[in-house]
Amino acid sequence: MKNWRNIFVICTAMLSLTSCGSDEPRYADQEAHEKTVKLNEQYGPLMVGTWHYENISDTQRYFERLTFQADGTLTGMRKWQTRKFVTIDGEQRYTDWENVEPLEGTFLRYMETELLQPGRGK
Repeated sequence: MKNWRNIFVICTAMLSLTSCGSDEPRYADQEAHEKTVKLNEQYGPLMVGTWHYENISDTQRYFERLTFQADGTLTGMRKWQTRKFVTIDGEQRYTDWENVEPLEGTFLRYMETELLQPGRGK
């Protein structure tokens, strides 16, 4: 048992010495990151507006609405509903619609480069 404690202390000490010492962001593929930034700058202003989609059947309904804003935010709503076809007192009918997976909120479409600077944001 004492040996395991010593191994744990040694591993913890080694990990603390090898921890990240820089606030500078590192990308796995710097070239891909630069291409992404260029595409965001080129096409980001064109991605402004609202997109709507719906798919309805007898037992399922799916709605989705996305609003792309000029500042890079994406506001959206997604709703998926289902119902069953059941027999009640010898008569077949549909149950009420039930929400399966509602989702609403505001999200960033892409990471702004200012947020990646040391001391700012995450």
